Amino acid sequence: THKNIDIDIRDRSGLTALSSAVERDDIEMLQFLLSRGAEVREAHLIAIMRGSREKAEFLLNAINRKYGHEKELEGIEDSSAFAPYITPMILAAQLGNIEIIQMLLARKHPQLSSLHIPYCRCQLCRERILTRKSYTEYRRNVYQAIANPNYICTTAEDPFLTAFRLRKRLALEASIDRDYASEYHSLASKLREFSANLVSMCRDNDEVEIVLKEPTGYKDYPGAKVLFPRLQLALEFEEKLFIATPQVQSTLRDKWLRHRIDWSWKSPIDKIRICLLHILFVPLVAIINIFHPALDFVQRYTTPHSTFILHFTSSLIFNALLLTLMLLDMKRKTTGPPETGLEFVIVLFVAAGVFLILCPYAIIMTWLYHNYAGLKSQSPNGETTTQPDGFTTLPNSIFTLFWAVLAQSEPDAANVVTANTAANKAPKDHWFTKCVGYFLYVFFCVLMQIALINTLIATITNTLQRVIDKADVEWKLARTQVYLNFLQDSTKMPSPFNLIPSAEDFKNFFQWIRELTGREAGVRIRFTKTGFKYEFDEKKILKDKIEYQICVKNLIERYLEMIKKKNM
Repeated sequence: THKNIDIDIRDRSGLTALSSAVERDDIEMLQFLLSRGAEVREAHLIAIMRGSREKAEFLLNAINRKYGHEKELEGIEDSSAFAPYITPMILAAQLGNIEIIQMLLARKHPQLSSLHIPYCRCQLCRERILTRKSYTEYRRNVYQAIANPNYICTTAEDPFLTAFRLRKRLALEASIDRDYASEYHSLASKLREFSANLVSMCRDNDEVEIVLKEPTGYKDYPGAKVLFPRLQLALEFEEKLFIATPQVQSTLRDKWLRHRIDWSWKSPIDKIRICLLHILFVPLVAIINIFHPALDFVQRYTTPHSTFILHFTSSLIFNALLLTLMLLDMKRKTTGPPETGLEFVIVLFVAAGVFLILCPYAIIMTWLYHNYAGLKSQSPNGETTTQPDGFTTLPNSIFTLFWAVLAQSEPDAANVVTANTAANKAPKDHWFTKCVGYFLYVFFCVLMQIALINTLIATITNTLQRVIDKADVEWKLARTQVYLNFLQDSTKMPSPFNLIPSAEDFKNFFQWIRELTGREAGVRIRFTKTGFKYEFDEKKILKDKIEYQICVKNLIERYLEMIKKKNM
């Protein structure tokens, strides 16, 4: 009670009496010191750090009464325990204390805004760089706060999208700020686990579908018909753990198999039998699909799983036809266009292909060089040059390309030798064939060497071992990409049957025309790359959005309950 005693004096550790009272949970001393006019200073931050919501709120009220609301939002300039930029919200978010975060939000503390990209040079970023000596420390502390899963659950409207974007930003920060790269990678790994754990809270496939169908953040939406926009977004952001969760994979598998849920339990013989039936029924299904695509028989043979089998078979047939045509053409002794009868079928396959089908290099190179087999040319000084046999036959092409992978092939294997047209006359130079052949040969060699070097680097740097350790995740990621290719708005019939329009195509066309004239209100029209499609009306978009918000709220509650049980 002595009037000359400095009640705010600091000890050797830099703490005041009020801060020490908070650390020791001495409520009576805390109230006594505040009644005597003690400065709060960093005491409220210490209360937050210790997880005491009541003390933190009590001290914030004291700051508010003495200095006003704005003061309680700021950090402490002369604190020995906290940097000046550590505000109550940053500290609470770093610790992931949900009760304190909610208390601060109720007291009108603003949410933490996302930082600009590291190389941003806007006016605000330049001012921060100039006014803060430890700007990189400031960025690191802010990222530790906004990347905390509990803070995301408390503040984010869409925690999945927030986690995806923030993890990508952390990867960028790690590539630029090498001093704290390990910390940024650690935060990014926690966000990966968070998004995977959050979707794992789904209790059935219906909830998983609600999450995967959310279009927010997917750049191609609205536009082409996308079954699972959120899953496409996860692929773009390389969220492997999210994709590989059993809940997501189970939902994808159900959509993939549809009528054949028991596929996994069938014997290999039954699977082969089903595949052969699919192949045999392709012409019949294609014809029925023209007139009645909604028939149950057609639907059974046009599921994504069945479509994959048909497209794969179509690719095999196409390559077999090319190989047959090449072998027949090699036996001909006359020049001119081939007349085997297979040309029209191959043209149909090529025209109906959704993307270019690259034939094996051996077939291409043999096709180029088989006409030059055994040719010799003689120069004016009497030197004889023979056509290299590296690509003149299919077996030779395979062996040449095999040794090219090991960098043991002959450099002049792609040379072209033509016979002399007359005595003492130089042979004609087939420069175009030579250029094409050398280009393909060099391209293959360079590509293989790059692949081998990358494999060597991956082995030396343990990257290969990390991939092997996560083989299950990598396999599920690749399988998901295949699933989505056939689950999206792809054609049901393989080439060349996809050239024939079906009744469904005409239906979509007339619907697009009708909606384009504005006869249906609330429907936004889009012309997509894959055909005439249209978006859902506004009412359905709003309904889906509400369903998603309710679902996310339930997932967050389950996730926080799981975290609480783990910490008990």
